Amino acid sequence: MASNTSGRKKIVKPYYKYKQEAFTNLVKAVERVASRVWGNGKPLNFSPSDFSFEINYTLDSFKSILIVQNGGCLGVMTYENGAFFNYYGRVEDSARVETKRLELTFQEFKSLRDASIALGKLTEEEPEDFLISYVVKASENKIICYNPFPGGGGGDTSVYWVRRYLPMTKSTVKPYYKYKREAYKKIQEVARLFLKENDFFIRTGLPQDIEITFRNDTMTGVKGNIDFYIRGEFVLSIFGTQVTGKRGYDTRPFLTSKEHEILTDNLRLLFKHSPNQTIPLYIGEAIKEWEITGEYCFFMGYTGYQYINKD
Repeated sequence: MASNTSGRKKIVKPYYKYKQEAFTNLVKAVERVASRVWGNGKPLNFSPSDFSFEINYTLDSFKSILIVQNGGCLGVMTYENGAFFNYYGRVEDSARVETKRLELTFQEFKSLRDASIALGKLTEEEPEDFLISYVVKASENKIICYNPFPGGGGGDTSVYWVRRYLPMTKSTVKPYYKYKREAYKKIQEVARLFLKENDFFIRTGLPQDIEITFRNDTMTGVKGNIDFYIRGEFVLSIFGTQVTGKRGYDTRPFLTSKEHEILTDNLRLLFKHSPNQTIPLYIGEAIKEWEITGEYCFFMGYTGYQYINKD
């Protein structure tokens, strides 16, 4: 499942919860269909870690889903003049195999469609027909979405969603302490105020209490910059006292002294390992990438050392 994505603009995002659920749901949807073929109607108990998929799209649906299990092809789901599962099967009791086709029920098709679209969409609100230009390759730990014909309607950007907390030689996991949760909430509220002021919530229809996450990656951004996101979509950036909003929004350009104090004081708390020691000092290296959400704090040093606060 190699892809030619060299020379493309690369965007890396966390493997969001809704993406994880979509991948699991796709495995379950495949399992239900496969159980009709090989399980005599009984569940086959597929494990998500055994699977990967390559998905092509048509208008408002998948066009094909190549299913790989433990490195081998299990079959292909197709949607064209009907929805089918195409797989190899033996011809009666002989050793000869042939391609067979099982017509999907409406519910089987819908489960496959919903999961495959959720895997590919850049945000949960993105329209389904946007995916018609893209190919998605997905496993339990990484998703890549790219346009196989750059320069066309889909552009030349490749988007990756990568799961954190992969097994590593060096890592430290600590609880998400109450003082860090409070620090996260205070910084979140600073960003929320700017989004209220520029009518972001009115224009998008999103609830004002929606979770806002923030992060910085020195490999792709500017050190010291803080980027804020809602459901994976960029909404605000702060560098020092300067504020930049999304294009088309009338965003106040600077923090007040009080807002800057709240931001710096609480960011300092988030980077604490202990009352007298910072995370960079504890791991013995500078931080290359970090992200703060309501579920975890994630910090990674330049050698790959991961420091995580998570309950």
